[in-house]
Amino acid sequence: MTLAIANATKANLEFQYREPVNNLVQTLRIYSGSQQVIGQKWTNEQKALVIQQLERYGARDAAEVYGKMGAFHGITYRNDAVISEDEIKLGHEAVVETQQERSVREATKAALGFDRAVRRPNEARRVGAKQTRVEVEQQIDPRSRATGNEVHFDLTVDLEGRKDVALPV
Repeated sequence: MTLAIANATKANLEFQYREPVNNLVQTLRIYSGSQQVIGQKWTNEQKALVIQQLERYGARDAAEVYGKMGAFHGITYRNDAVISEDEIKLGHEAVVETQQERSVREATKAALGFDRAVRRPNEARRVGAKQTRVEVEQQIDPRSRATGNEVHFDLTVDLEGRKDVALPV
């Protein structure tokens, strides 16, 4: 009975967990793109306790990388088997997608906040801008090729905008 834990991020991970056998805190160092196997002599109940700790901090079962993962932080686990290299790569792609979605959300919030500040009524100042436009384009390293999945969008907030459209904020 083993438990494999993989790190699909670009950073090294130090995961602290409470070992179920002697109830002591253990530190597991997992380098970027690799995995560690723990719990060789644990029972199923003991492994379930560690899996519960992993899930509390955002870890997902390695089988979930084949589907849409939503917000994913890069830690996967598998019960009684090792995690394949393809699953770690798919997990890394999910981490990158999560980071891109987060940056798009934050850019949208910044654009809307700027628009609100510019249009704030003030007696000492005339009406500000009638339209605010923000463009977000992901820059890639000059030594690498474009994949087609780069972030590129623009957001325009108009004074005469529609009230029935909800932005993803």
